[in-house]
Amino acid sequence: MKIGIIASTALLVGILAAFSTYLYVELGQRGEALTETRASLATADAVNTALLAEKAALEGSLGDANAQNVALAQDNTILEDNIAEALDDVDEWSAAYDESQDELLTSRTAYTELENQHTALEDEFGTLNTQHQSITRLYEDLDQEHETLTSEHRELTGQYDDLTREVGTLEQLSGQVTALEAEIKRLEEMRRPLILASDRNGFLCTGSMEPKLTCLDEATWVRNPRPEEITVGTTIHFTPSCWPEEDDTYSDGIAHRVMDVKIENGVYSYWPKGDANREADGCWVPFDHVQGYIVEIHKGVHPQNAALRNSVNRAARLEAEARSASEAAREEYYSIIEQYCGPSVDPGDCSLPSPQYDIAIRAHQAWVDAYEEWEQYSAYNRCWVDSASSALYWDTGEPPLYVSCILPLGLLEF
Repeated sequence: MKIGIIASTALLVGILAAFSTYLYVELGQRGEALTETRASLATADAVNTALLAEKAALEGSLGDANAQNVALAQDNTILEDNIAEALDDVDEWSAAYDESQDELLTSRTAYTELENQHTALEDEFGTLNTQHQSITRLYEDLDQEHETLTSEHRELTGQYDDLTREVGTLEQLSGQVTALEAEIKRLEEMRRPLILASDRNGFLCTGSMEPKLTCLDEATWVRNPRPEEITVGTTIHFTPSCWPEEDDTYSDGIAHRVMDVKIENGVYSYWPKGDANREADGCWVPFDHVQGYIVEIHKGVHPQNAALRNSVNRAARLEAEARSASEAAREEYYSIIEQYCGPSVDPGDCSLPSPQYDIAIRAHQAWVDAYEEWEQYSAYNRCWVDSASSALYWDTGEPPLYVSCILPLGLLEF
């Protein structure tokens, strides 16, 4: 028991020793911590002192800031007044800006118009410049031609002077020409009986050469002509080269006047037309189709053909009158159409107001009626011409044998 107490005491002493050691260590550590804490507090006091000083400085700065704020408030009031005035100025500037925009728009419109005018003027200038260049080239050509003509004139003047020295003046030449013409006339008179007397013939009653040549007349013909003898105005006897040669109507040839002469590759050709015909015959007659030309006319040697001639001429006159009436009605109709619808509009597509429509309808009907009348008179005329063509009156010396052509029903004259 005693041993147990001792053991317990020893254990307690060991525990106390261990606890003491622990407390010693712990107190040492806490002492160090306290030292550090005191050092920290000292540092904190220093910082706090500095902060108090800074606070005092800040409070002083705050007072200054308050004073500045009061000054700024006053400045702000002044600034607001200035802003209000500036806004008023802005409104005025805005109104002025709107006005300037309107003026700018007007200016742009005017500028666009000026640009268009400028473009048009440039185009016109280009056209005028082209014309100027053409005129310049034409002037250069004319100038060159003038120089050429001047040179030719000088040359001709020299030739004229030479000719004047060789053969005399124009008056002297005129006298020589007159003498030569007289000699030529004398030779032609000597030549005429040898060639012309044996060939003298009359004409059919076709009326194509009225009134200078009629079926009452005869003519003396040169039957061995030279091509250069036939000139404009000469009446030639020829077989037609534009119509079928088997046509009996023209089997004996035609006598028409020469309106033009051409020479191609040495070949002479003639453009004939009947004096009383509206149009020429329609084609050139080569010299090898020409059978002769008139050199003398013998008037009124066949009075027995007077009735036939009058019938043919009357039919031709009626046909010409009907043709003229048809053309006049047609021109009136198309004149109305062109006046109201233009020249390029088809009459069927033209819409006319009421009065003009009635006038156009009447004109069109008059045209149709006159055209039908013309066709009937044309057939009437053709009948007489065919009849006259078949009447070989000059061989017998008797009145011609011809059929009587009846005027179409409705066209009879009373």
